[in-house]
Amino acid sequence: MTDPLQSYADELIDRHHAEMDEIESLPPAAIELPADQALALVTLVQIVTAANPAIEHHPLLPSAIAAAKQIQSSFNPESAIHEVLELGWQKPEESCEPHKVFASVSRRQKKLRPPPSPYSFDEF
Repeated sequence: MTDPLQSYADELIDRHHAEMDEIESLPPAAIELPADQALALVTLVQIVTAANPAIEHHPLLPSAIAAAKQIQSSFNPESAIHEVLELGWQKPEESCEPHKVFASVSRRQKKLRPPPSPYSFDEF
């Protein structure tokens, strides 16, 4: 007996493959996004591509990166947001050291613990 769930999955995969073959012939999609959503999409594409080496060979990755870069181009190229997004496209081995981009210095003095007392009561 054939598993109905497996039949559905097989049919869905076949339909998906057929639609993916036709996707190049579709007209471009025109969308509008609020700035925070646009920023989120670009940032998440950067995070996914940097954090998951297995995605490197995914067939949709070049399209995802191209779309994210097109979205990024809507931000002012002289803005700090655009500059930080540009840093996000660098591979970790290409990027500069974090302390050279974001420098923070602790203003708080570290508290040192006093050395243990030579008169420890643990021995009794």
